[in-house]
Formats: sequence, C-alpha cells, structure tokens
Amino acid sequence: MNIPTPNVFLCNGASKPTTLPPTTKNITLNYAKADPKRVINLKLPKFVDQVYHLPNRVLDLLEIAAYVFAADRMVCRGPKAALEFHAWPRSMQFCIRVREADFWNREQVKKKLAEVLVFMTGDRDYVFDFFPGHSTPPSSLFDNNEFTLSSDGEAAVVLFSGGLDSLAGVLKRLNTTKETLYLVSHQSGQPSTKKTQAKLFDSLIRDYPGRLRHYPFECGLSNVRAAEETQRTRAFLLAQLPLLCLVVFHLLHFMHMKMV
Repeated sequence: MNIPTPNVFLCNGASKPTTLPPTTKNITLNYAKADPKRVINLKLPKFVDQVYHLPNRVLDLLEIAAYVFAADRMVCRGPKAALEFHAWPRSMQFCIRVREADFWNREQVKKKLAEVLVFMTGDRDYVFDFFPGHSTPPSSLFDNNEFTLSSDGEAAVVLFSGGLDSLAGVLKRLNTTKETLYLVSHQSGQPSTKKTQAKLFDSLIRDYPGRLRHYPFECGLSNVRAAEETQRTRAFLLAQLPLLCLVVFHLLHFMHMKMV
C-alpha cells in the first residue's frame, strides 16, 4: 500500500520546518486581508466583536479549527472511481504560528488533536507543529478581560445551521423551557445560507421576543475552488463554537447554563 505524500500547510506566517525534504510541497494559509494570496475567509475579528473578548488560547483554537477545515477542502481524496480504502486517507501536516505555543506544543495536546481528527476524517494522520510569535489586534475597545457577556436566568447555547433539524431543536426548547437561547452558526460564505439563517432568526425573534441571540461565525475558502467536498472536519469546527460561547458567558460556573 502506497503511503500518501504529506500535504503541508503553513499557517499564520509559519515557515517550512527544516526537517522536511526541500522537495515537499506546501500550501500557505493566512486569513489577514493584507495577504494578496489569501485563500481562506475567516471573520474572526467580527465574531470576537460580538462577544467582546476571547482569551488567547481560545483564539488559537478557533484559528486551528478554521485552518484544518480549509485544508480539508483543498486536498482531494482522489477520483470518485477510487473506492479502495487506500485511496481515501490523506496525510495532513500543519505548521501554525500561535499565541500560546508552549501549551499547543505539549505532546498530549498534539496527540489529542491528531486522534480526534483522524477519527472524524478517516485520514492517515495529522501532524501539528506550533510556533510562537502570532498575535492579532483587539477587535474593539471592549476586547479585554473587563468586558464579558452575561446571561440572565436560564440559558442554553444551541448550534443553528438554518436547516430543519436545528430549527426544530430551537423551537422545542423555546416551547418547553423559559431559557434564553444563544444561537451559534457557521457561515461558509454561501449567500443563500446567510440569507436563510437571517430570515429564520428574524421570524424567531418576532414570535419569541427577548429570548434569542445570534452569533454567526464566517469561515470558508476565498478566491479558490474547493477540491474536496466531503467536509469531514466541519464537525470539528462546529464543535468549537458552542464551547467558546460557554467560556464567554462564564457558563462553566453556573449549573443552570446548558449546551445543546
């Protein structure tokens, strides 16, 4: 069985490791608007602005998930006719500049990241190397530890795709509880998805005034066509969003707060 050639992604301005052969091809991923070769649309400052402030480690996690999601869509698994198992898995390697390199370079942390992604995707392996020196400016005057959102009474964080299943879940909670619902959505850049989510949210707040908040997170490819649409890593990206809201709202400290 042939071992797939590693797909190396250099993120946030990271350099190619000297341990890799000079002939190894790499793909640069940055989301800064100033980068003329930007292929990923990540509206992280906009998301932070909605929730006021996110800790550095949480910001790192969002960027890691976004880069993994973008890389997943950029590397084809092979032709549709290649049904054998060995044609499916890929070898994915990420070099990412982060804010808290010491934490992310812990072997246990890198191992857990790799294990969950291999499980989700069926890929051969995921390798991570983290480098220090990354930072981003505050998203607003309120982007510091002194400003955080707080909940009023019982509340729940709910993933809201705009599809029928998530809409049914939101309606069930609205009709069976008195919770305030914090709806968190992923938007990949499709105008139809944004439009659908916005229309549904407008209808919900009209029928259930004062009980809903919406926090969309935009992340997808930009100026490049996806080579792979299985999107196995989308679940990894989606899993981070409600957890981040739990951090922001200090829900981990209140037993009446829930994640759905």
